[in-house]
Amino acid sequence: MKTRPTVLLAALALLLAGAADARPVPLALSLGLGKMSCRDWASYRRKPLPPNSGPEEWVLGYLSAYNAFAPGPKDSFHDNDASNVLGWIDTRCAQNPANSISQTLNDFITSLGRPH
Repeated sequence: MKTRPTVLLAALALLLAGAADARPVPLALSLGLGKMSCRDWASYRRKPLPPNSGPEEWVLGYLSAYNAFAPGPKDSFHDNDASNVLGWIDTRCAQNPANSISQTLNDFITSLGRPH
């Protein structure tokens, strides 16, 4: 699946706009698969599809972009490989099926002590 750099950068810019502010910020506008609900994510993950396809690649790209452009260390996820991250998302989505994937990813980033 091709990712459009302009869309990704625009979403990232919105995400980082609140990073310097210590107060909680509303979620940045998510485009594309970031709007997917955790309920839909869980349904997708139960299908016998090739690993790291579709929404999984979007999730990994989102986190890679955060890592590249957010202030601070550029190895934020060094202790987590793709399967660990996706497993964390699966667990969090099972607990919060109405949340969006973007919201769940922001929760993951926060769980690592990083601003979002």
